[in-house]
Amino acid sequence: MAKINKRFQDYIDGKNYWNRITKQGDVVEFPLSQKNVDYLGNCLSSDLSPENLACDGEIRGAKLRSKANKLNGVVKDIEKYCDANNLHYPRIFY
Repeated sequence: MAKINKRFQDYIDGKNYWNRITKQGDVVEFPLSQKNVDYLGNCLSSDLSPENLACDGEIRGAKLRSKANKLNGVVKDIEKYCDANNLHYPRIFY
């Protein structure tokens, strides 16, 4: 199993936090299943959409670039995890 970095773990912890509060969605735990990977791909597609990325225009500049870099890093983390664990890449649209 691939080593899980802090950025990837923080992203999953954030999704789990909201899933527990809203009582929607499954808790994502390691080792990830294909269903978990696909779910995270859907979440990233949403998080990387222009309106969500910029918080409907509320953030700009360096803060926006930082947020985009972090999320794009999570995309790379998922790809590495999938490679290491023989899972299919999730479809991420952005």
